Amino acid sequence: MIKSITFTLKETVCPKSEDYLKEECIFKENGYMKKCSSSATVLKSQPGEAASLTMSCQDVTDPEERKKLSEPPSWAKYFSNW
Repeated sequence: MIKSITFTLKETVCPKSEDYLKEECIFKENGYMKKCSSSATVLKSQPGEAASLTMSCQDVTDPEERKKLSEPPSWAKYFSNW
């Protein structure tokens, strides 16, 4: 069985060397953005462990695509703290 996920990585203003509150760490304007996908192959005989895992990310530089990926996902409206 193969499980897949796609996600976006965005650069924030918070340095990774410091602890911070999530609410204080905003996305950096015109920061790095990557579109990523990952898939894991899970064996029926070992359902809790991935037999293989792949992940790839590509830089997002096109202004229209960056704008689209910066918008909250359609399901976010169901969560009050998104």
